[in-house]
Amino acid sequence: NVGVMTEQKNQRNILRAARQMKQRSAADNVHFVIASSGPLEKELRDLASQLGLSDLVTFTGYLPEREQIYSLLHQSDIFLTPSVYEGFCVAAVEAMGCGLPVVASDIDVFREVIGEHGIFVPHDDPNAIATQLIEISSEIDSERVQRMREELRQRAISEYSLKETAFAYHE
Repeated sequence: NVGVMTEQKNQRNILRAARQMKQRSAADNVHFVIASSGPLEKELRDLASQLGLSDLVTFTGYLPEREQIYSLLHQSDIFLTPSVYEGFCVAAVEAMGCGLPVVASDIDVFREVIGEHGIFVPHDDPNAIATQLIEISSEIDSERVQRMREELRQRAISEYSLKETAFAYHE
């Protein structure tokens, strides 16, 4: 997950989903990375500790260079964004551009931005988030997930090129 640590980005439910996966013994080959800082950073770090997730979650803190984020995305297998609301979500498009399967909140903006190849979950249901993460991670090397990766990458390139996005933003 990449996003400032605020109520909007809903990283608490990332941690709660991680706990669900750990309780189901489905976290053996999973590691969560939250790349960010923000007003809720101390609270989220404390929550991770309280939930017994120190071995399962890494907080990177603020990453000042976009290249650091892109490097992190290229090392990842799945992008999770359980935001309560969004205006657009550049981070989701960047993840798509890196060919990552995207598990996102089932909100209108994500359905519009990510499209039919996204995996949508209720943002307020850590159990549902964990279930989807377990499913997608169990078939990360499958042909279906490889197709999903390519479709999302192509969508990011064709729909959200830097030039077109800059023009649309300017308009």
